[in-house]
Amino acid sequence: MIVDRDVELLSFMSQWQFMIVRQCAEYLGCSEQVARRRLRSLRSAGLVDVTVPFADYRQVYWVNKDGLKFLRKSLPVDRPRYGPKISQFVHDRILVDLAVSFHRENPSYTIFGELEMRRLDAEAVSKSEETQFALKRWQAGRYVSVFPDMSAVKGNARFVIEYEHTKKQRQRLRSLMYSYATSTEVTAVKYYVAPAAYSQAVSIYKELEPTLPLVGGKPKLQVALYEDKGV
Repeated sequence: MIVDRDVELLSFMSQWQFMIVRQCAEYLGCSEQVARRRLRSLRSAGLVDVTVPFADYRQVYWVNKDGLKFLRKSLPVDRPRYGPKISQFVHDRILVDLAVSFHRENPSYTIFGELEMRRLDAEAVSKSEETQFALKRWQAGRYVSVFPDMSAVKGNARFVIEYEHTKKQRQRLRSLMYSYATSTEVTAVKYYVAPAAYSQAVSIYKELEPTLPLVGGKPKLQVALYEDKGV
C-alpha cells in the first residue's frame, strides 16, 4: 500500500538518475530499515527499479516509466533513461548527497534536479510558454541552453548549485561560472568541487572575482572543496 511518505520519496527520487538506501533514509529522516520498507512498497507497486551495480551488494533505486506516470510526469525527451550510469556514478551519487543535505538544512526551499528542470522546460516549450530554468550561454557563435545540476527556489530567490567531480575544459568551465554569476535570474551560485578539480575551479574563481556581482556583501559565486563521505 502506497502512503503519502512513499509518494514524497518517489517525487524526490524522480529528479535524479538514482538514489541509494542511505540517501532515501536521510531524506525521509528515518532509519535505513524503514527506508528499505518504503522502497519495497514502491517496488512492489512497480514504480521503481533496482539493481546492484557493484560488488559491494548495495542496491541502487530509480523511478521507472510507470513511476513517472504515477506522478503525472513526462520523461525528459533529451534524457530518455533513468538509472545508474557507471561512468557518472560517483558524480550522480554525490549530487544527491548535496541535494539531500540542502533539503534537510533548508526545508522551506523547493529543490529541482536537472532532470526535473529539463522536463518542466520541455513542457513549457511544448505549450509555447516561457521556460523557467534554462540559462543561455554563448558558444561557438550562438546561444545554447544550459541547465545546472540543481536549483533551490523560495519565492523569488533561486540558488544554483553545481558539483564538479573532475576537471572540465578550462574555457568551458569559466564560461559556465560567469554565465551563472551574471544571470539576473539567479540569486546566488555555489560550486562544490572535488579535490581533483579544486585547483582549477579556484584559479578560475580568482580570475572572475573582481567582476562578480555582490550578494549580501559577498561575491555572488562561491567555490567550496567537497570531500566525498562515501556510500
